[in-house]
Amino acid sequence: MKGLIRRDFSVAISNFLKTYIIIYMIFAGLYIVTRETFFLLYIIGTESAFTVNIMSIDEKDGWTRYSSTLPYSRKELVCSKYIVGLCILAGITAIIMVIMAVMWGIRNEFNFALHIGSTIGFWAIGVLITSLMIPIFYKFGLEKMQILLIIFIVVIAIVGGTFLETILIKHDGAQIMQDEMLIVISSLIAFSVSLVIYYLSYRVSAKIFEAKEL
Repeated sequence: MKGLIRRDFSVAISNFLKTYIIIYMIFAGLYIVTRETFFLLYIIGTESAFTVNIMSIDEKDGWTRYSSTLPYSRKELVCSKYIVGLCILAGITAIIMVIMAVMWGIRNEFNFALHIGSTIGFWAIGVLITSLMIPIFYKFGLEKMQILLIIFIVVIAIVGGTFLETILIKHDGAQIMQDEMLIVISSLIAFSVSLVIYYLSYRVSAKIFEAKEL
């Protein structure tokens, strides 16, 4: 399993890591300038694209078929993608957490509970997107998945952005919490539910991949 995970990270680093870093820097800059949550949500949305790109490379270079000859079960092959996806999501969420902390700190608007709640909200959205995209890739392939991914990212960015904005209210130029306890509880629930959804997604993907002819 460790070998599969290292291989997936190696594929990501050698093929498109630099491109995604540039994309993240651009959208992080746009967020700092405009303060629009949409740009951070777009960064989270690209996490699933990051993971799916690894899978598409596997498919194009024949790794998916070749890996079936290795001493790994199909569940392990799927599991490695989910572990890598979770690690990438954790890294991107941490970056967003730092960006928000710096910006709010500069504006003297930092609130710890709100910061943690917003971060977990981004995390949960990223998990939801990835949990849907990976099974779709295994079931329908790259082309259909790419179309659905674009549509889903846009929808999530709009709906998620609107939801996160409702958490905040403006008061004398500062953003404060409407209800700290409610946000903390909601964040913990969202985090727990996101992990359950991710696990269920893995089980679905494993079943699809096990039944698939390579």
